[in-house]
Formats: sequence, C-alpha cells, structure tokens
Amino acid sequence: MIDAAKVVAGLQQSPYFRGIPASVLHGIAIQVEERRYRAGQTIATRGSPPGGMGVVAQGVVEILRPGSQGEAVVTSRVGPGMWLGPVELLEGGPGQASWVAAERVVVWWLPEPVSRRLLGDVGQAGSALRRGLILALSRQLLAANDFLRRTSSGGGS
Repeated sequence: MIDAAKVVAGLQQSPYFRGIPASVLHGIAIQVEERRYRAGQTIATRGSPPGGMGVVAQGVVEILRPGSQGEAVVTSRVGPGMWLGPVELLEGGPGQASWVAAERVVVWWLPEPVSRRLLGDVGQAGSALRRGLILALSRQLLAANDFLRRTSSGGGS
C-alpha cells in the first residue's frame, strides 16, 4: 500500500505541484503505484507505449534517443519531482525515447486509465495535473532545443 502522506510531501517539493493544496494532492497520491528500479534497468523502451505517466520520487532516469549513427544517446536526465511520460500519454502512441535508471530509482506511477481520468477531471486534481503537464512539456521542449543546438553545432552530446 502506498504511503499517501509521503507521496503528497514529495509532490509538494516538485515544481509541477508546488502551491497545490495537500487535500488535492492526496486525491492524486492515493491512486499512485510506487515502482522501483535498480541502476541500469530499463523503465520504458522506445517504440512501446509506457502505459501512463509518473513522477520520479528518487534517483535519476536517463532519457535515451537514437543518435546519428543509431547509437543510444542520453538526451536528458530526469530527477526527483520531474515527470516521465507526459508526451507519450498525450500522443497516445509509442514512446519516442527509452528511459533507463541511472541509479536506484523510485517512480510514483499513474497508470494510463488513471492518468487520463485525472487529466479530464474538471476539479482541482485535474487542474493540478494539467498545470504540471504544461510545465513538464515546456521543460522537455527546452531540453530538446538545447540538445539540437549542441549536436548541430558539433558540440556532441
């Protein structure tokens, strides 16, 4: 059973949920599945739908995409309080990247049906998730732009 108070405290530290009332976060927290991964373990594979979205509670996840020669390139690193899977959830298709635990990782996971229901909720929980999702997408866009700028200028990855 998930410790909802621990999840609420963790979500309150996330830039995506800061300022959201604890009672609203509790409504999200009670639907979370805690998933644990060891260093080097694949969390999601490029080309496969991840089946929901989650917030990294502990550790660092590397986001890998194919490089110019087809090799896996780390394009970003996601740490505590950051989202995994918002783009894939919105697109409803296969994942555009692989996610690998760089160290021991804990993810608070919202399975796809729960994520979709909460995102469609007109109440505070849905508003909080949509706000967090917009922030996550804007950060991913900035990271992608930075990656493209570095690789196109010959700066490598």
